[in-house]
Amino acid sequence: MSLEANENLYAYADRDLLFEALANLVDNAVKFTPEGGRVMLSLSRKNADAVIRVADSGPGIADGDTELVMRRFYRSDKSRTEPGFGLGLSLVGAIVKLHGFRIRLSSGPGCIAELSAPLQLA
Repeated sequence: MSLEANENLYAYADRDLLFEALANLVDNAVKFTPEGGRVMLSLSRKNADAVIRVADSGPGIADGDTELVMRRFYRSDKSRTEPGFGLGLSLVGAIVKLHGFRIRLSSGPGCIAELSAPLQLA
């Protein structure tokens, strides 16, 4: 696991809920990355947003499933053998929506989840 954050960025958010969302994203990345794989967490600025990225070297999300995995209780064929109820990403989606943030999930090998929040001055 690696972490990259080159600057301090601020966004208005409920600290506990944001922590819960990030914990779910990191938990999924660890769960679906094979032994010897990589999980990378980064914080960066993109235009007027702070972007938190969780990337892994796992099998990723199938094309067309990026919206489905955000639904409650949805379990893709790849995840049916893993523990869980299919609530993690739907919880992340609810937290993101509550804050007015955005989330983008990539499809294909190596999942990338990007959470974007409007920057605030320190």
